[in-house]
Amino acid sequence: MAARLDRLAKVKPLAQLCATLGREFSYPLLKAVSAVDDASLQRSLARLVHAEFLHQRGTSSEAVYIFKHAMIQEAAYQSLLKSRRQQYHARIARVIVEQFASEAEAHPEVVALHHTRAGDIDAAVSGWQKAGQHAFRRASYAEAIAHYSNGLRTLESSPDERRRDQSELALRVDLGYSLIPLRGWGAPETAQAFSRAGELCRQIGDTPSQFRALWGLGAFHFVRGDQHKQKPPYKIADSWVKARGAVNPTTQFNFVSTNDIVGGNSGSPVINAKGELVGLIFDGNIQSLPGYFIYDEAVNRAVSVESRVILEALRAVYKASWIADELAGAAAVRTAAR
Repeated sequence: MAARLDRLAKVKPLAQLCATLGREFSYPLLKAVSAVDDASLQRSLARLVHAEFLHQRGTSSEAVYIFKHAMIQEAAYQSLLKSRRQQYHARIARVIVEQFASEAEAHPEVVALHHTRAGDIDAAVSGWQKAGQHAFRRASYAEAIAHYSNGLRTLESSPDERRRDQSELALRVDLGYSLIPLRGWGAPETAQAFSRAGELCRQIGDTPSQFRALWGLGAFHFVRGDQHKQKPPYKIADSWVKARGAVNPTTQFNFVSTNDIVGGNSGSPVINAKGELVGLIFDGNIQSLPGYFIYDEAVNRAVSVESRVILEALRAVYKASWIADELAGAAAVRTAAR
């Protein structure tokens, strides 16, 4: 790949800039960051298309270009000196923010990535947090977790300890609240996020993130019951404590769906496309509170108890396998086995 690129010496710098933009990029963005006139830029792009480095979709000023293979993009990108690569990323981030504001707003993770690779730590961390919050508002919790995690990794390079701690606190808190819908309040990842946030609160003192951090930490302990050392009313039932080793820890407890839910729905069956009972609905996220008046598919979510954990609890905790068998449609098999 590198040898093929070297044979196109006159357009190699353009290929390197394209590779810095990403696997796919638009002509308007390339034009804005390249500072090359239209005619020259079009000729150079035509050569890269002819050499089968790029695939062109669309025509003229609205075209979109895609590297035909990720290895081609990587070869062009790695052929850049680190200093030049950082300069390109910094320029791209600046141009997107200044000239493509709607794209920057819709895809803050793209800007964050360019700031990260440019070595602009403060802008990168801020960008990853913005990207995480953007994903969280869309109830894309896994995406939000990935963005906050990227921010934390980027933050490790920050030389300013106090600013680093403040930024880490804000990221840990947001990460913790993103983990709750996917992992649950009592999950180890949730515990780690809020426990670290609690440590940072003690180190930093009063900060805008302090209330959310301590509330999350308190709620985690409340759900776990460990803060109150199994004393009423926080005591976990003895049947669950005794069955701890018998319950399969990989069994899914809850799931999230786009079902419309309002007060009074709790306990209603959730049926999949095959007509199978997959759980019982019990609550919704905060965006579903005005559910009597409006429903927004992009953010409204309903939370349900998974049918598998209901069966698991009946068998392992309550020793009521006959009920579980009947619910699972296995009553006839159980009767025949007697």
